Amino acid sequence: MNVFLTIAFLLSVVFAAHLVWWRVAVPRRQRSALLLLFFTGSLTISPLAAFTLQKAGFAPLSWVQWLNVALGVLAFTLAYVVTYSALEADSPTLSLIRHVATAGSRGLTLEDLQAFMNERPFVTARLSALLEDGMLSERGGRYLLAEHPYTLFRLVLFHRHTVLGLVDDHGG
Repeated sequence: MNVFLTIAFLLSVVFAAHLVWWRVAVPRRQRSALLLLFFTGSLTISPLAAFTLQKAGFAPLSWVQWLNVALGVLAFTLAYVVTYSALEADSPTLSLIRHVATAGSRGLTLEDLQAFMNERPFVTARLSALLEDGMLSERGGRYLLAEHPYTLFRLVLFHRHTVLGLVDDHGG
């Protein structure tokens, strides 16, 4: 229970800081800022969490429990950063569902849906976000996957292709 409460305390405080920061000024490299905020913020306020829980009558955490807290914070942070792109950008799926919902019981024709999709700047918006976050770079009119720190994405692409057998849009 102490581990859960510590994780909940840390993430609540850091998430509140995230909301305030984003209301004041959205950082240029949002994913990097989120990683920095969640990791350094959690590390910085860990002593406050320990003090608060001890004052509330809970026993101090052992080093193994602190390791579990660190793993919990790490897992939440990575999951949030991965899903953040769906929250921040104009997602084709969410926009399409929202558009169909606005039609109500009358529904939409396939032509209506195709027209809606043609009007949306999904690719342009996503490309701009990837460039701004440093995940892609543009050199001489060509877009390249950033070398560092996005080596993890290269591993994901490798896994998708070799392990899962998934083929991307251009056959690779």
